[in-house]
Amino acid sequence: MPRGRFGADRHVQMFTDEDRQLGAARKHGMTLDEYRATLGAGLKWCFGCQNWHDRDKFGPNRSTNDGLNAACRDYRRTYNRRYAQRRQRQRSTPA
Repeated sequence: MPRGRFGADRHVQMFTDEDRQLGAARKHGMTLDEYRATLGAGLKWCFGCQNWHDRDKFGPNRSTNDGLNAACRDYRRTYNRRYAQRRQRQRSTPA
């Protein structure tokens, strides 16, 4: 039995695009056809507010497959403001 770089016989499972879409559809509680229709309508899921939005509501992120952030601009704005306020309170509290 050949030994690879990581030891004996490592099983690597390859997923197709359809497998990935099916997993995403199940995660969102929809059928594969419903999921594809939603994507085809130009919508994207926001992981922050847990809702579907138009793709133009997401900022750019070149490191992702679709080139967009995972969270919509509104959610990121709200999150960043809360974080800044929390940091401000921490800095103003005497140690």
